[in-house]
Amino acid sequence: MEYCRQVLNFIKKVLYKVVQNDLLTYANSLSFRLILAIFPFIIAVLTLFGFFNLPTDNIINTIIGIVPGDVGEMLSSFVAEVIGERRISLFSTSLLIAVYTASTGFYTMIKGICQSYIHKNLDYVKARLLSVLLMFFFIISMSATLYIVIFGDAINNMLVDFKIIKHIPYVFDSLYIYFANMGIMFVFLVILYKSSIGIRTPIKEIMPGIFFTIGGWLIVSKLFNIYVNNFSRYSVIYGSIGTLFVFALWIYLLSCVILIGAQINAEYKAVSRGKKTQKDK
Repeated sequence: MEYCRQVLNFIKKVLYKVVQNDLLTYANSLSFRLILAIFPFIIAVLTLFGFFNLPTDNIINTIIGIVPGDVGEMLSSFVAEVIGERRISLFSTSLLIAVYTASTGFYTMIKGICQSYIHKNLDYVKARLLSVLLMFFFIISMSATLYIVIFGDAINNMLVDFKIIKHIPYVFDSLYIYFANMGIMFVFLVILYKSSIGIRTPIKEIMPGIFFTIGGWLIVSKLFNIYVNNFSRYSVIYGSIGTLFVFALWIYLLSCVILIGAQINAEYKAVSRGKKTQKDK
């Protein structure tokens, strides 16, 4: 009974600190920047596809098969135009805009994590360089989640249709890939939580936030997968708008989960240090 009371008090403290430190505002800023960065990043990737002479017709047919009709036609013309450009300037400009926009969001996240620990912000140059590194790790983690949890079947079918591979290896269609995704997220979160506060922190002090973040990440992604598979195609118009809205909500919830995980670590550190001080006395 006493243990349950302590857990409830801990949860109340975390929620109170989340509101007090205004972490949801930092999550808003991060998610907004990431959504802004998605479109130039897509343009950069599609331009890169053009240099590899990938079959444009197959890509367009796959897009039309995945999304509703009107949206598919609009996207197919956009894809054909971008892939057909094959311009280095378009690729480099889009990539630079995407990197700058997304890294600015992670710079805001670093400030939010420092706020959780009531710790002064990192040096600006160091924080900017760290935000770029975190951005690439986050892209890898998010891409792995999108492939494994949400769009894996559609992507596998596309690879087979393009004759890039003859069949999907068993390792990519089993539980092993889920553990690989969790491993990628774990590395990203360790780097994020240890580097953002600028002070030496043992890994055991950030494990509660990491477990919470990985669990919340997977749960939110699974809910997104359920929506995509069951509810997004009921209407051509509302289904498309709903998918975009849920995708934006997914990014926002991931941002919230990461920052709440940082606050959990901060409170766990405070509790651990308090118990250690009492024991020493």
